[in-house]
Amino acid sequence: MKELFSYVAHNGIGNDAELFPIKRRQLYNIVQKYGAMVGAEVHPQTLRHSFAINLVRHNTDIRRVQMLLGHSSLNVTSVYLKFNDKDLQDVYARVPF
Repeated sequence: MKELFSYVAHNGIGNDAELFPIKRRQLYNIVQKYGAMVGAEVHPQTLRHSFAINLVRHNTDIRRVQMLLGHSSLNVTSVYLKFNDKDLQDVYARVPF
């Protein structure tokens, strides 16, 4: 998390600015490329789910998770929190580092 705060401070990124100015298709291609390198089928949504689960596991308030994911409703955020340990283990088991 320190690295992210450092990145924001170093680049003078405001509260409402895009953190990483990248197009949706570019992100999809990057995720697919690195997923293929480790033999995993990964999508950008997988990263959003993992991000949300990690936040909750590190005691981040659910309202904060909602804000970080850009959701207008807690009902939408709750969908991201239905990842189970087996799902996470399957993804992480294929990562070579």
